Amino acid sequence: MASIHNSFPGFVGSHGPEVSRRPRCSLLQRLKPKQHPSRSHGSPSPERNDSVWNTPPKDQTSSVSSSSSPLVGAYKTITDAEIAEEFDALHNAITAHIKKFYLSRDVRKMCKETSRAVIEQATVGLSAPWYQIQELLDDEHLRADALALCISWTILSRSLLLKLGMANSPGSIFLPPEIVECFQSFSIMVKGKGDLITENEDMHRNFALLSRWKQLTATLTHSLYVRDAFSHFDPRTFNVERALGDLDPLLRRYTSLATDPTRDYARLVDLREVLRRGARFAFMLFAQPCFWKFDWTADVTSPASDNAGVRRSSALSQTLELDMAIWPSLVRVMDGEGRKVEGDVIGRKKYVGDPL
Repeated sequence: MASIHNSFPGFVGSHGPEVSRRPRCSLLQRLKPKQHPSRSHGSPSPERNDSVWNTPPKDQTSSVSSSSSPLVGAYKTITDAEIAEEFDALHNAITAHIKKFYLSRDVRKMCKETSRAVIEQATVGLSAPWYQIQELLDDEHLRADALALCISWTILSRSLLLKLGMANSPGSIFLPPEIVECFQSFSIMVKGKGDLITENEDMHRNFALLSRWKQLTATLTHSLYVRDAFSHFDPRTFNVERALGDLDPLLRRYTSLATDPTRDYARLVDLREVLRRGARFAFMLFAQPCFWKFDWTADVTSPASDNAGVRRSSALSQTLELDMAIWPSLVRVMDGEGRKVEGDVIGRKKYVGDPL
């Protein structure tokens, strides 16, 4: 029987074809906790006193029977307030980037070059059709909303474990590729738009074990992906550069800096840092003992729906829906024990026409 260490990133390389022929439930079954009521565990000794580590008293025993009892020595469970703060900070970083580099009025001559292919490259998987994005881009009052949507979608659509972005490719999302490859070898599969299927009848146990695996993996990889994030050894660098390459052909058409190599370089550096912040947020969500989704759907009573007529520009067609969300809410859909939850919403949606 293969060692359980083979299921953690950092111990093995990429999975070969032989992995897919093994029984599908074996890896998660190996993570099933064993009860040792009389056994005490020490906590790890990080190189510095980071707040992300749980450091229990020496006489505290291990318990994983409840999501309220974190794994000893595992990555810290962050409060909803802390997650909401970082979620808002990511949105603020996106809007600050747009205000700094894309809101000058001397870019109209460059807008005519925008093509369908360029828009679709920057919005892969987005439900809104390319021509609707084009209409927003053509209106100088709503252009910033369209650019914010493109950057936000690029980051958040690549940030969740249970919805792995374009074609489930480890190279197209912001989570570390070895984590994605390990997850894909489990008995849980992603199908369609993120619907979950398990071959084990006890779904709660499968997801509870997956939750423990997430925490342990975050603990083992903390030094690389948190403390020394985006060093020369961080494989997410390629993922970020790929996202930047998808966005930049569109974004550079709406800035006056493209003709100034020095200032345009500063724009790319700033955009890269925004994308990296998104990757850090993705890892933060991954490390928590629960599961998430981003809700992009428009609420019936959204402010945008109430004021669409006021904010509609005369240059836009009457078919354009201004209740389209350009920033979603974050929703907890399952707790650390694998049970579905409702109503745990973090953050507020932003709509076309709302102040950035």
